This record gives sequence, structure tokens and C-alpha cells, in this order.
Amino acid sequence: MIMKKHVIHILCAFDYGGAERFVYDLVKFGNHEKFSFSVITVVGGGPLQPLFETLGVPIHVLHKKGKLGLGVIREMVKILKFEKADIVHTHQFAGAAWGRIAAILAEIPTILTTEVNVNLDEGWVKKRVKQLLSHWNKKIIAISQAVYDDTFRTEHVSPKKLAIISNGIDLQKFWGAPRVPSTVAPVVGVVARFYPQKGHTTLLAAWPEVVAA
Repeated sequence: MIMKKHVIHILCAFDYGGAERFVYDLVKFGNHEKFSFSVITVVGGGPLQPLFETLGVPIHVLHKKGKLGLGVIREMVKILKFEKADIVHTHQFAGAAWGRIAAILAEIPTILTTEVNVNLDEGWVKKRVKQLLSHWNKKIIAISQAVYDDTFRTEHVSPKKLAIISNGIDLQKFWGAPRVPSTVAPVVGVVARFYPQKGHTTLLAAWPEVVAA
């Protein structure tokens, strides 16, 4: 009998957002024959927690207190050791910081971190924290070339540790969706918060040329 590797994902919380949906898909569509999964949140639950609970994997909702959050690090170390984690995969700054510290202290053999954004709101302190902790990473995964370039430039991560893996898409969500009749012009919609990194200004600037073409 082949022993499964145990993967523990660590993220901020179960809020609405692309990173949370990304982690959900990683667990749902992960290879459950070779891996088992758990999920830890650093700063609480959130509206997507019931969705994660449908996955049937262990979930640990922690509540970081104070800026340093030493207590939550101790809790995570205990969980990682108790569940005998083989791989820790961190997400968002909370996971990348407190999650990686806990994984280092628990002597987890493989630490992975996924970067999903060009993080315009992260100051130099956060960047330096992530740069320091990256030394313990097996790999840091960027979901696009832009994220790869930003991580390399701002966090000074070695290219040997960086890799690009684009997000997968659950096509079943869209299978069988009604098609737009050919006599009707396509409708273009953007579902994203109004924030610089989402690129609304680029779309609006390009739109006259799109319409003209």
C-alpha cells in the first residue's frame, strides 16, 4: 500500500476572493489517490467556509491576535506535527508569513507558496519578510508571467525557485451554458473589484480600438 503524502494549505481566511477559490479547486481537484489534504486559516473563517466543508477534509480555523501572532504560529506548529504534514502550501500574505514560519519550525520537508497577484498594496516590510522566508521554499509558484516578473523584481527571489503554473478552470461550471445567438452582438462583462491591479483602466483605454476593429 502506497502511503499518501499529506498536503496542508494555509491561507488567510474563507473570504470571497480568487485566492480562496483557487485553494478550493486545488483541494477538490487534487490527486486524492496520491495525496491527502487539510486546510488552515490564519485569521478566522468567512462566507466560503461552508463550501470548503463540503470537501470533507480537515479544516482548522485559527484566529490570529495582535500584529506578531505568536500564538497562532504555535497552534499551527502543533497541527502540522499532529497531522504529519509532508507538504505545506501557503497562500496570501498571512499564509506566506505565519504559515511559512510555522512550517519552518515544524521542520516540514517541502514548503510551497503560490503568488496570485501583483501585490501593489504590499509595502517594503512585507516584501522583505517574504524575501527572507523564501529561502526555505522548495518552489514559489506564480500564476502568470506578470506575477513571476513582479515576484522576481520586488522580492528578489532566485529564478531557480520560481515557476509559472497558470490557474486551472473548472469547465463543468460553464458546460451547457446557453450560447449567444449569432445575430446578437457579444456582451463583454468584467467581474472584478475596482482596484488598480484588476486593470479596469487598461480595458477602458483599449475599448475604443476594440469597438473600431
